[in-house]
Amino acid sequence: MTLDASIKKVVTPWHWLALCVIAATVIIVGAEGVSTFMRAKRQADRELATSELRRAIVTGRFDRVRSLVESGADVNVVSHGGTVLSSALWSRQLEMADYLLNHGARTDLDQNGRVGSLLYMASRIAPADEQQASAQLRIVQRLIRDGEDVNAKSPAIGYTPLIAACQAGTVPVVKELLDHGAAPNTVEPGGNSALHFATDSHSLQIVRLLVRSGADPRLKNKMGETALHLARVKQFKDIELTFEQTKPFAR
Repeated sequence: MTLDASIKKVVTPWHWLALCVIAATVIIVGAEGVSTFMRAKRQADRELATSELRRAIVTGRFDRVRSLVESGADVNVVSHGGTVLSSALWSRQLEMADYLLNHGARTDLDQNGRVGSLLYMASRIAPADEQQASAQLRIVQRLIRDGEDVNAKSPAIGYTPLIAACQAGTVPVVKELLDHGAAPNTVEPGGNSALHFATDSHSLQIVRLLVRSGADPRLKNKMGETALHLARVKQFKDIELTFEQTKPFAR
């Protein structure tokens, strides 16, 4: 009996069916394996692009940020350092943060709350020019619209967005926060209110906004100093006069 005849005698139709099933399984598993590999590769590519995006943000490379976002870098990946949006704000990159918000960055993701809210991070920046100031105001308005707490304190230093904005001296941001319920008499761990910071930096416009919203110049910090005391010590006569003429604090 030849080898071919032996094979034909041993291999029944059931054997052929089994072989077909095995072959089909190999093909399916192979296809799934390729699909799994491609999904993993795409994920790795996205993570690499996002990592590069974060580096471009913190180093101020706006052109590279645009290129990566337009190439599909995920602007909403959350890592141990928060999102790329929080990286932009923490790095004081206002125009980049504004760009990310306009290209799908969400404001409701985990933002590494050890530092503070997005609103706090945006409010603490002193813009370098009008373009940055406009971007900052748009960011603050967007964050408030999205439900950020205007009175949330930074876990790191205990500042509210309003205190941070007064320290930075940003009049439009202070006004926006006050218009949306920021508490003017909240104090930081040293007992200083927003009015202490505005007075200390001689920001008359901000002082006037604060007192109109109910800020009390008689609040004492832990050194026993009031904003009125600071104005007198520093001889800021315009601020002192503002306090003395403001009801119900006028004598």
